[in-house]
Amino acid sequence: MFSSISKVKWDELQQAHGKATHVPSALSDLISGDSQKEEDAYWKLDNHVVLQGDLYESAFHILPFLYEILGSEVTNGRERVYDLLFEIANGYEAQEVSCQLNGEILSLTDACRKSIVQQKDLFFKEVFDTSSRYRSKALELLSSFDEVKNDVIEKLSSIKSTEQDKSFESELSEIIEALKSEM
Repeated sequence: MFSSISKVKWDELQQAHGKATHVPSALSDLISGDSQKEEDAYWKLDNHVVLQGDLYESAFHILPFLYEILGSEVTNGRERVYDLLFEIANGYEAQEVSCQLNGEILSLTDACRKSIVQQKDLFFKEVFDTSSRYRSKALELLSSFDEVKNDVIEKLSSIKSTEQDKSFESELSEIIEALKSEM
């Protein structure tokens, strides 16, 4: 996992308190299986790449590694990955920074948001997985995607029609209704 992490020039990327040199070890610790290490790692990311809704340059660069975790069978730290993605998706750049996403130059805020929304199928996969303990976290993230609201409503409605877990079915209903009311 994280085979390309050393290709990122972390010592040149900004975070809330300076350079992002600690990010690779924090990402590794986030999925370590040691609950204390995972918690410490979360705060080394949450209070650094994103801080109280402010995004820093390194936030954009951790996204591929967060997607890699969610695309794997790793369950350690998964809940915190969703928390980080939600914070980053809904954050705003603290400094004016441009990022390149698929050949397009975007503001940090737009690049982070667009990158995360483009991964929606990864999050839907979690919601569809009835054995996952992180369905609600994926659902929370998906519910914040105004850009693809109709798609989210459609897919969540299809899940709801076959959902066996009554508690999760209730969550789905609430999210679907909230999304519809915002239209």
